[in-house]
Amino acid sequence: MKTKILIFAAVVLLLGIAIPSCLERGDSTIVLEGGAARNDEPAPEPEPEPNPNPNPEPEPNPEETSINGGHYFQIGNAVFHEGVIPSGTCGGALEVYMNGMVLAGGTNIATIYSGTQYDKFYVGINGVDGYYEYVPETIHQEDDWYVYSIPLEYSMDYQSDIEIQISASKGDCVSSVFTQEIKFVKSQEGALNVILTFDNAKDIDLHVVTPSGIEIYYGYTGGSFLMEDGEIAFMGLDHDSNAGCSIDGLNNENVVISEAFVEAGIYEVYVDLFDNCNPSIATNWTCTVRYKGELVKPNTGTNPATGVFPVGASPFDDDEHNNLVMTFCVATSKSGIDISKVTFMPNRPSEASLQKIARKR
Repeated sequence: MKTKILIFAAVVLLLGIAIPSCLERGDSTIVLEGGAARNDEPAPEPEPEPNPNPNPEPEPNPEETSINGGHYFQIGNAVFHEGVIPSGTCGGALEVYMNGMVLAGGTNIATIYSGTQYDKFYVGINGVDGYYEYVPETIHQEDDWYVYSIPLEYSMDYQSDIEIQISASKGDCVSSVFTQEIKFVKSQEGALNVILTFDNAKDIDLHVVTPSGIEIYYGYTGGSFLMEDGEIAFMGLDHDSNAGCSIDGLNNENVVISEAFVEAGIYEVYVDLFDNCNPSIATNWTCTVRYKGELVKPNTGTNPATGVFPVGASPFDDDEHNNLVMTFCVATSKSGIDISKVTFMPNRPSEASLQKIARKR
């Protein structure tokens, strides 16, 4: 795909050039869907009559005190329990691989290796009430190991460092608790968020192609726009992680598009391996798309999309992609923006990213 030059991108976006909508071709539009966990508690009793006390004690906000309140993460098809995560000493220790840095709205997959075949897993946060009970949907074996995956779907409101806790059970036997520190990484904010997460230090790239053909990736990272009303809008790539194997440990990339620049039509999402910094290990990745905070129903692929670059995987050696992971449609309208009244402030690529761009030329 040809890289779109900055001037063309700005003119298309700011002048509101008409782009054929996916709706005109009969495709499905954006659909918002949630993946909240079930709650094992019984249905609540009918609310009592209002308290005549004019100054009652304030009730605690469950979103601030419970893992299931919405400020942390959800696990689809899991059951939420109040209390402390189960723990014990049965079975072998869990060996868990997951990204230690997380962006709001992303999906972090915990890949678990164990010599024991477990029936259930429990996932909680140290110091936060409650935990999820998760029955793995798939189990596969690698040599003498049983391998499980648990997708943690982080809220768009997530914004704190936490310590994840994971244990497992088989019958009455409960494993010891595995713990992993998770660091929150601040990112740009916008209506449309495409977030790529991978579980070890490789140079894996996210590419998003808009309906007008603008390709947002490490070679065109976009930037911020100072709008006429003084607000700042962003469109572009916020992180180019591990550029050219200059390891930053973030293992996340994300494309953010503010509402003013969201186009109607079909978007394409690609995940490419630019440089296999350690060919001796495989890399699991997941890509999540959210519009106005909610998961988008894709036209092709799944959301979140998941995949793996296996041991010894070869990098892509040209600008043509063959790893299309998802397409999705947004139905929206744009009034157009007066380009003479908007100031563009481009992203400044890191030195590692500039060297990476030079390698492709």
